[in-house]
Amino acid sequence: MSEPSPPSALLALRAPILVLVLAGFASGGGWFASHSLRVDASDELDRLRAAVTRTRDELARAQAGAQAHSGYAVRFENLGERGLLAGEDRLGWVEQMQDFGLMPGLDRLQYELAPRRTIDLAPLYDLGPYSLTATGIELNVDLLHEGDLMALFEMLRVRHGGLVMPQQCTMERLAASGAMLRLSPRIALHCRLVWLAIGAPEDAGTVGHDAR
Repeated sequence: MSEPSPPSALLALRAPILVLVLAGFASGGGWFASHSLRVDASDELDRLRAAVTRTRDELARAQAGAQAHSGYAVRFENLGERGLLAGEDRLGWVEQMQDFGLMPGLDRLQYELAPRRTIDLAPLYDLGPYSLTATGIELNVDLLHEGDLMALFEMLRVRHGGLVMPQQCTMERLAASGAMLRLSPRIALHCRLVWLAIGAPEDAGTVGHDAR
């Protein structure tokens, strides 16, 4: 039998070589596929961890918000007990001051309510749908004696909505005159007050009145 020529031998070896090359590519492709799967799994794990972290953070914020809401509810309940959430009842104030003008020990009771203004507490405090309003009050009255001043403030404390607080008061002793000396006013009082209330803001003008 004659030996095959070199070209025939190369042709004979080409098939096994092709098989080896394909096998190498196949094994390499398998490694690449395995590596790709590992990378995909790692990325998916990172995404899951990130999702868990976001969920935990959102839950913490929700819990903090619930605690803050609970704290706000308690504070608003306290404000409600003090009458601050009742809003500003100007008609009730006028009626109350008329009653004050008829009380013994008070004379020449006069007052003036300035226009209501809204106080913005943001960002320090969020009142939500409520608004804090303040009204300046000028009050002039003649008193029989110093003790009537505290009685007047106590009457102002029992108010129609809101909280009335003295800002500045001046007293002037009056000269005694008249036949009924013991019943004559002895002190002229001038006070600047502020009326605080929490409620829906409304437009209001200046209100002046002489209770006598």
